[in-house]
Amino acid sequence: MRKRKIFIFLAVCMLFFCSFDANQQKVYDDAGLLTEAEKEELQKEAVKLSDQIRMDVILVTTFDTGGRSTSDYNEFFYNTHSFGYEYPGGSGVQFLIDMEHRQFFLLTAGIGDSQYTDTEIEKIYDRITPAMQSGDYADACRQFLKGAKKYADVKVTLNAGTAAAALAGSMVLAAAVVFIMAKTSKRKLENSSKRVYMGNSIHMHGQRDQFTHTTVVRTPVPKPKENSSGGGGSSGGGGHSRGGGRSF
Repeated sequence: MRKRKIFIFLAVCMLFFCSFDANQQKVYDDAGLLTEAEKEELQKEAVKLSDQIRMDVILVTTFDTGGRSTSDYNEFFYNTHSFGYEYPGGSGVQFLIDMEHRQFFLLTAGIGDSQYTDTEIEKIYDRITPAMQSGDYADACRQFLKGAKKYADVKVTLNAGTAAAALAGSMVLAAAVVFIMAKTSKRKLENSSKRVYMGNSIHMHGQRDQFTHTTVVRTPVPKPKENSSGGGGSSGGGGHSRGGGRSF
C-alpha cells in the first residue's frame, strides 16, 4: 500500500512539473502591428502548435531593439523571458519582426536547433517574405507558424539539456519522497544493542566489535583545473538566431 501511494505521489508531481501551460503568452506585439483579433487568433494557433511540436512557439514585434542588432535582440528577448516548452530556457522557436532595422529573424533553442536545418529555415523565410514586403504582418506570422509546423519532426527524443533537467527534477522528487518516508516512519533505530524478545520479557544483549588491525588507504585529491577560457555565456537559455534573416 505504501509503495502504491509513493507511485501516485511521483506521478502527480511529474505531471505538475512537466505539464504544458496553455495560458502562457505567445504573442508580444510591442510594435503594434496587429489588431486585437489577429493577436487572439495567432495566440491560439501558437499555443496549439507548441503542444503539437513540443516546443515553445513565440511571435515578437518591436520598434526598438535597445541598440542591439536584430539577431542579438531576438536572442536577448528569448533568454530574458526564459521561454521553453519543457523548462525555462528550454526548447522553442521564435519569430521576430524588427521594424527598427526592417528585418525579420527566426530563433531556435533546445531541440529546435536539431529540428530545423538551415535549408528549411530559408524555406520558411521564403514563405514569410511576400507577406512582409506587402506589409501584411499578420499573414507573415501565419506563414511562420505554417512553416514551423511543416518542417518540425514531432518524433523527437530529449536532447542533453532536456535530459539533464529531467534528471534534476527526478532527484528533487526522490529527495522529497525520502523526506516524507523518514517523517512518517515509526521505527526507531537502536544503537549498539539488539533486542531479543522471550515471552513477555525483554533481554538486552550488548554487542561489541573488536578490531584486530586497521588498514588506511590514502587517495590523493586532484587539484581543480583552471578554466582557460575567458568571458561568460549569455544569461537565460541558449536560443540563437538562424540563417541570415531577411530584410523587407
